[in-house]
Amino acid sequence: MKNRRVWRRALVGAVVTLSVYASPSFAFLETTETQGELPSNISGMWLVVNQLEFTQPQPSPSPGAPAPHKEAASDIRYFSVPYLLRIAHYPKAEADKMREGDRKMEEASTERAKTLVAEEQKKSIPVQTETGEVQSEVTVIVPSVPPKRQPGTGDDVDIYMLDVAFPKPIQDAVDKAQKDQKPWTPSEKDLALLKSSVNDLKPSGRDDYSKIEWKVITSDKYEENYQIDPTTKDAKFLISANQEMIPKPNVPKTNVLIYGVDSVKGNMITGKHTRAMMASAPFPIPIEMKGTFKMYKVADLPGEKSEAAPSPAAKTKPSKKK
Repeated sequence: MKNRRVWRRALVGAVVTLSVYASPSFAFLETTETQGELPSNISGMWLVVNQLEFTQPQPSPSPGAPAPHKEAASDIRYFSVPYLLRIAHYPKAEADKMREGDRKMEEASTERAKTLVAEEQKKSIPVQTETGEVQSEVTVIVPSVPPKRQPGTGDDVDIYMLDVAFPKPIQDAVDKAQKDQKPWTPSEKDLALLKSSVNDLKPSGRDDYSKIEWKVITSDKYEENYQIDPTTKDAKFLISANQEMIPKPNVPKTNVLIYGVDSVKGNMITGKHTRAMMASAPFPIPIEMKGTFKMYKVADLPGEKSEAAPSPAAKTKPSKKK
């Protein structure tokens, strides 16, 4: 569904920030544009771990030396980038109800404005202009919604990046993996710690972002470039982010993140990942990195129940009447 209810989303984003962060933090605007109907519900709090891959630099061969060997697994170095996302996913049926509610609210506001204008019109005194025209009618100006803000017909998704600091044991493990150029994968202990502390995490204090524009697009809605890009061409759907950064020395002007979702199973989402950094220069210089990603669900959203299937015992156990 096309990006809409921007200001209401900004308010929701502020409420989310206040509900998650225990102390003040720099706030940045986040919006989401959705196109199509997703094959699975992705609501929840997610730990996203990006595994960016780099080839180890090889020394130049000396004259007459044999050709360098083919790239091996040991030649790959990794850089892990973890962060938290809060995703609210409204399937089409629920999104349609929200759209209908928005339409009725807009109609009610317009009708109320017309009533007030009619009452004021009865009290107004006609005024004759220099051209002889008599102006006495007061009109209601109904705001027009640009095409990009028009509601669509599919699902609706809201994504928020939570700029928080991870618990120290997790951050220490990430730092060590980055130093060793090894991939970091959260352990069961890490996930348990994050699940128990996700609502109490403090702001990171980095203040890196000024705005993030998210997009969620299903494969049947792909533009031509997504149909041929290795990261997205075989994906069920994609999640992208255009991150506008606060100007700082040695910081890219913009980051573009692309996630091609190959699999959604239970509390895990996996696929391919591309990150492009637009370096500040007399003209933008893109620096592109590729790899994979995994998303681990660490919590349901407030008021939502997990979609995990009940155990056989839970199915056969008779309910007790109060």
